[in-house]
Amino acid sequence: MSDSSEIRTSDSDDEFIMDMLYHLPRPRLFRGRSNPLEEFDDFDFKCRFRLSKESFGVLMHLIVQDVKHETKRNVALSPEVQVLITLRYYVTGTFQLLVIISELINLLYVELLKEFQLLLLVFTLSL
Repeated sequence: MSDSSEIRTSDSDDEFIMDMLYHLPRPRLFRGRSNPLEEFDDFDFKCRFRLSKESFGVLMHLIVQDVKHETKRNVALSPEVQVLITLRYYVTGTFQLLVIISELINLLYVELLKEFQLLLLVFTLSL
């Protein structure tokens, strides 16, 4: 009889452990993002963003401090990617293509919109 009660207790303990393991939070996965500055040659870069890589470098030098995120809590977008997203919007005039770009750089669409709104404000204030 004692064997039966030990088996039930053991089963109960196993179920408890399995339940605890099932409810553990999953580790966050951060996918790498591609870098359009490295991905595109000069011609393709200019076709997509209407700026040469050299002009883009000058623009970044002027505004990098306004768009840089100082955080250790998350994986913030680099200032370069933020500006490229905004430039692509200005080129196309639509967010539909931005969704495609967000998939290319492994970025959530909501995060993309937040970054765009911030950059739009920065560009507006700098004019």
